[in-house]
Amino acid sequence: MSTAELVFKNANVITVDDVLPKVSTVAISGNRIIMVGDFDEVKPFVGRRTRTVDCQRHTLVPGFIDAHCHIFGLIREKLSIDLSPVTVSSIEDIKFKVREWAHKESSSKWCIGTNYDEFRLTEKRHPTRWDIDEACTQYPVVLFHRSYHACVLNSRALEYIGINIETQEPPGGRIDRDIHTGEPNGILFNMLTVVTAKMPALSETELVKGVRLADLEYVSNGITSIHDATSTNDIKRWNFFQEQKVYGRLRSRIYMMLDIAALDRFQEQELVSGSGDEQLRLGAVKIMLNETASGIFPKSHELREYILKAHCAGYQLAIHTIEHGALAEVISALEYISRNFPKSGMRHRIEHCSECPPEFIERLRKLKVLIITQPGFLYHSGDRYMETIPCERLDWLYRIKSFLKSGVIAGGSSDSPVTSVNPLIGIYAAVTRSTQKGQVVGFYERISPLEALTMYTRNGAYASHEENLKGTISPGKLADLVLLSDNPITTSSERLSEIKVEMTIIDGRVVWEN
Repeated sequence: MSTAELVFKNANVITVDDVLPKVSTVAISGNRIIMVGDFDEVKPFVGRRTRTVDCQRHTLVPGFIDAHCHIFGLIREKLSIDLSPVTVSSIEDIKFKVREWAHKESSSKWCIGTNYDEFRLTEKRHPTRWDIDEACTQYPVVLFHRSYHACVLNSRALEYIGINIETQEPPGGRIDRDIHTGEPNGILFNMLTVVTAKMPALSETELVKGVRLADLEYVSNGITSIHDATSTNDIKRWNFFQEQKVYGRLRSRIYMMLDIAALDRFQEQELVSGSGDEQLRLGAVKIMLNETASGIFPKSHELREYILKAHCAGYQLAIHTIEHGALAEVISALEYISRNFPKSGMRHRIEHCSECPPEFIERLRKLKVLIITQPGFLYHSGDRYMETIPCERLDWLYRIKSFLKSGVIAGGSSDSPVTSVNPLIGIYAAVTRSTQKGQVVGFYERISPLEALTMYTRNGAYASHEENLKGTISPGKLADLVLLSDNPITTSSERLSEIKVEMTIIDGRVVWEN
């Protein structure tokens, strides 16, 4: 019998394990849970050197799993000007922030701002190149929208990137223009990779600082595992994450998706979905599908080619799908490969599935795909939805109850830095469907607190084929736990977002404590 090195007692333990759903004590040896039960059952595992933590009836849950986020996006955000609605309320405020930055920086720098939201600005519009030129012309300036599907560049940055009146729009992207002259006004849609590819790389000092800040953001919010969904992930990024793990800078476990364009290189190195270890594992092939005014990109035949190539090579798929038109294309493509190239246990994923008409749900169930959703969007963007989306489509947004009821597994995520990394905001939104102003979007899609907690724990583990390693507090599983100030199952739904993380445990070690 192993002696426990760490024991949590006098806790309200929500195991998310159907076999033993509630206990009071958890014993850990090394990086594994060795026993759960009442204290008398665990007592034989307690030795002289066992550290015992009295949880004082606070709640212990499995470590949170953010099944779709962007680590590099968060790193850049941590090093950028904060233009979120908390700090700016108008384009004039944005210009002030840019001017303030310009007075402090050297000529070698780019000015980067993140998280502006035109819906929350007084002017109710995006800033333009000419607005930003009034604040700064000597440095390139790029301001990222909170969705990261739009950005604004000043004239110097546009010149640096190589965008002018003659520039053709890339597939799936859009260059907004002055309606009279045709001159680019600085606002770019779905061109993030075009812009970032031309921007200078972060220095080693900046990178280390950003990584440490991002790591702190994750662990202080109880996130013990991350599925990095960046669409440009390649071998270089895989090596980067390996290096961060060696130096202990990113403590949360990482499941890294890879760009479809990088698939050949990973195959050359015999790396497939699931390769790696408990700290860093290779995930699904990410395919971006965007619906614009000019149509859906990539086209149907290209989408099928991408899906077929990854599927037949044995890779899990993660397909970025927002609009219902794009969802129809994805379902048709997945049905095609399911009929003609069946493989069991692939657990292909649809990322976001933001709009889902009811007639698609049964087709999703038959495909056995997973939906990785972001309930927090209802909270952060719900008021915008209420004003801009037709009433008949509001009930299609971020469905959860309909998925779970039909047998479609849904995992929870933040899509950070698009929204806050805090899983408890996502749990709150999944339970209440409430916006920041208290409006309710899709009342009948509400789920219970336990169902919401399961999305951010057990279902997240299932989405990465790691349900035997984590996602529940069960003997034999990795000792990834979170101690909360209150019980999310019994706390009033209105107060779920107020629950605080008190302690985060990864691999049996306390990595953060309030």
